[in-house]
Amino acid sequence: MSGPRAALGLPESDGGVPFVLLGAPQADGLIPVVAGLLHGRDGLRDVEGVALPKTDADAAFQSATEHAGLGVVPMHVALGFCLRAVSSGVVPPAWQTIWSGLTEGVRNTAQLTDPLRGLATSLEQAVLEQPSALLHPEGPAVYGLDADLVEDIVPQLLDTVAGKDFEDGMGQKDRIAALVTMAADQSLDADARATWSLALDVLAYRAKAAGDEGLSATSRHTSLAITGGYYGSEVPFVRVWVERALAMMVESARTMMGPGPVGPRIASVRAALDGSTGEA
Repeated sequence: MSGPRAALGLPESDGGVPFVLLGAPQADGLIPVVAGLLHGRDGLRDVEGVALPKTDADAAFQSATEHAGLGVVPMHVALGFCLRAVSSGVVPPAWQTIWSGLTEGVRNTAQLTDPLRGLATSLEQAVLEQPSALLHPEGPAVYGLDADLVEDIVPQLLDTVAGKDFEDGMGQKDRIAALVTMAADQSLDADARATWSLALDVLAYRAKAAGDEGLSATSRHTSLAITGGYYGSEVPFVRVWVERALAMMVESARTMMGPGPVGPRIASVRAALDGSTGEA
């Protein structure tokens, strides 16, 4: 296969999406190869580029696509998502080299073609809430929770299970649910919305191309909910992964602290979080 090519990966826990682009031959005959992350907040991030002879460029692109999660997509689709990311961040020189070296036809197609054509444009609550691989513990995307937020919430969970009186009349179960809700809502701020709407749209495209209509639909409708102003606790993808992150932090604390009086408190928090997750 010859000519410009592209590959897109699956979202990382911070919402970045790996990409690889192989451009058109430059005046010196070398072909640029660029790799990095699409990010809805930061634009194109961690971008690196090289210019190689054709055989080496083809080999580099082929090697990149053998990494788990990366899949070849039409060049104009990858460029379309890149342009969406570029609109919110700095334009790296390596990207500019690839872009300027493409024909006007390729650039026009990327600018005029919507990568999400054929996908939903309005949110359906039933689709948002339907089970899919998006919520599976080993699914294609993990919603990462900021460590500072986790470290603020977990001590409050521990105090709640320890029986601390917060003098607000809330029972233990209600307080745990409220803390999970607060964490989910606070995590989905403006930056996270920009980041995850793009990441989930890429996932929706890739799932549809792979024939997984269920994953494609829930990914796209989750993106629509995020851009539509839903609170984090109202978005299953966000809430479920926030609950898991909190449970993981509690388990980590239990492992580090080992046996002792704090251990039962942490175990109780984890059990309560597991129960909360099961009810979601």
